[in-house]
Amino acid sequence: MGRRFHPRPRRLLTGLAAAAAGAALVASPGGAATGKTETLRLFEKTRSIQLTKADGRVLDQLPIAEPQPGDVLDAVFDLHPGDHAKHGKTRLGSDHLRCEFVAGGPPKCVSHATIGRSMLVVEGTPPRITLGTGRYAGATGRVISAKEVKQAPPSELAHNDIDVVAKVTLK
Repeated sequence: MGRRFHPRPRRLLTGLAAAAAGAALVASPGGAATGKTETLRLFEKTRSIQLTKADGRVLDQLPIAEPQPGDVLDAVFDLHPGDHAKHGKTRLGSDHLRCEFVAGGPPKCVSHATIGRSMLVVEGTPPRITLGTGRYAGATGRVISAKEVKQAPPSELAHNDIDVVAKVTLK
């Protein structure tokens, strides 16, 4: 995720939002071995996206406008094991991404990915796992890759779908 931030909402979702989902699992939600590192492959299917402008207007009609300083972007995803081409039909969990846009820098983003009875919190640029609960209490890690699925026009929610690969180290 070492690329520079681009203000387009889709790039934002790819670069930062996917991070949270990257932490979401392909591993079973059962017990975890201490110090074990898992590579997670995840497909984030967009369910909702909206941009709240600095003046309070909420934009949720696609395509979403370019974010400006003072705007807040919220996106909600279903998480599936695999990638866009080959993923499980049953979702593993959900992810909520919230990014606040500031002048002169990358947006301040936080993502909460829930899997079963566990949650991972991902923040920053590059995206890092900062908190976890349940199976992921004390986990650390990073997003290795977050790639846009380029098969839908900007007028469709699928335009914001993302394939994610992440490394999670369990405590």
